[in-house]
Amino acid sequence: LQGVNLGAAAPGYSPGELPNTGTLYTPWMTEIADLHANAVRLYTLLPPAFYRAYSHYLQGGGTVSLVQQIWVGDPPNRDLFDTQFVESTKTDIRHTVDAIHGHGLVPPSPTHAAGVYEFDVAAQVAGFMIGRELESDLVAQTNVINAGQHSYNGKYISLPSGSATDVWLAQMADYLVGYG
Repeated sequence: LQGVNLGAAAPGYSPGELPNTGTLYTPWMTEIADLHANAVRLYTLLPPAFYRAYSHYLQGGGTVSLVQQIWVGDPPNRDLFDTQFVESTKTDIRHTVDAIHGHGLVPPSPTHAAGVYEFDVAAQVAGFMIGRELESDLVAQTNVINAGQHSYNGKYISLPSGSATDVWLAQMADYLVGYG
């Protein structure tokens, strides 16, 4: 894939403020294609207006694929296995997959895009990514707290040997594949 990264911040908006207007996103898709990119990586679920603009771009013959990332925030106590954090991450996975398939209703949240997602762009998704660049102290803390977690045998994804952080990532990826 040759691509462009697209985050939630936009020129003229405050960091983290998610613009919900197609007029912002529509020209970007053409400009990305003009760069000879064949993919755009979305760091997180963007507002419904992005997927609407992307759907219109595709209907007009556009061919740039999506790599949809599911953002992972900071867990309490720097422990990825925190029960509430795991459930929150699974909720984010469900919201993102539902949105990509055009049947998402994502409730308002101060740190996430929200709204009604009604455009199915799943056929143009080249892949999903879970997480972000995890800080070394988060990885170290998770590995120490969960020292007994060394492998995972899921329905779709297995990890014969790895760190606790690797196990958590495998579990979330397995959940994503099972839900998707």
